[in-house]
Amino acid sequence: MNIVIACCWPPDGGQGVSAATKELASALCQLGNKITYISPKAGSDSWFKSHGIAARSVGPELSPEDGTRLVCDIVRETNADLVINNDHPFLQNALPRLDCVKVIVCHASAWSTFSLAVHNHEWADYVVAISPYMRKKLLSKGVPPHKVPIILNGIADPFRDSAWAPPQKTADEPLRAVFAGGSTRIKGYDYLLRAFRNAPTDQSWFHLDWFGSASSRVVKEIDRIDWVSYRGQVGHEDFTESLSAADVLLFPSRMEGCPITVIEAMSRGVAPLVSDGHGAMMWMVDNAVDGYVCRLSDWSNDMWGVLSRLDVDRHLLEQIKINARHRYLDQLQSVRCAERIVGLARIPNLDQRTTTDETRHVRWHRPSSLFSEKITLTDRVLYKFGRLRNA
Repeated sequence: MNIVIACCWPPDGGQGVSAATKELASALCQLGNKITYISPKAGSDSWFKSHGIAARSVGPELSPEDGTRLVCDIVRETNADLVINNDHPFLQNALPRLDCVKVIVCHASAWSTFSLAVHNHEWADYVVAISPYMRKKLLSKGVPPHKVPIILNGIADPFRDSAWAPPQKTADEPLRAVFAGGSTRIKGYDYLLRAFRNAPTDQSWFHLDWFGSASSRVVKEIDRIDWVSYRGQVGHEDFTESLSAADVLLFPSRMEGCPITVIEAMSRGVAPLVSDGHGAMMWMVDNAVDGYVCRLSDWSNDMWGVLSRLDVDRHLLEQIKINARHRYLDQLQSVRCAERIVGLARIPNLDQRTTTDETRHVRWHRPSSLFSEKITLTDRVLYKFGRLRNA
């Protein structure tokens, strides 16, 4: 199958949308499909070459009209059977003009990312939700139920070329945890800080590595805690190396789609402690079986209760880690996600012969220093409140 997949970020930059799109594209290749990848220009073509993926650069330097026209040309030149959009505004603009199966993957239930997923949805065969909460939001915006499947994200198995076994821990080794939210409020860093202020006096049994960009105020507070190490912003390989050595991932996020970090933890047999915030977390984790779901309303008590239980019962910890790995293998591998999306292409909802050139074009919606040296307050406010600008 010839597939065009588009993303608003280049594969060597961006955020969770980029990671999820790369994993999906790689898995689609693994299934034997021919992939063309539309995104803003990448700094390096090494990822494309290593996966045998054709790169086509379409970014915010183009006008909406020119960008949309170029996307249409690429889809026709590649004779695409299926297009999959991951938050790229020019492909979303082009949907009414394309005579193939069209799938939108919605990666957020807020901001302009959500607004874009709804834009031109009537010209898509499916709008994929990556959490049940997101499905409810899409239905509330008039997307028909028969067009909104729930397909969780996935990643390739980091141990596909080697055997996995849970690391053996002695009873006197501290329980090791990882947090990757920096000082981003939506990632719930403040819940952790409040929990640490209420921590028991003796914490020799516990250690946390804190990753991600954080404000100087937060770093100062972290530095005063001798059982927390601030690691800052590091490369993906450095992060996953530390994650692999951890016992637990702390994930007190307020809002997510289907978080890749949780999947990365479970794929490595790391027990996730996730929040009951908006997102797929409660559907990714079977509480007390392959991880734990803690209430944001009482995060401190729930978190310390779980951690102390796992510290006391190392056999339970090992079993939870094994179960997390099995849950990943059963449900959260990228190839599973790819198979389901390819399956959708075989049962389209629209007549591909029906197209139109009459469509509303929207402008590039994501403010980022990757694309512009100057990001205005207006850009940020419009994105936060989900306002798309007409071309």
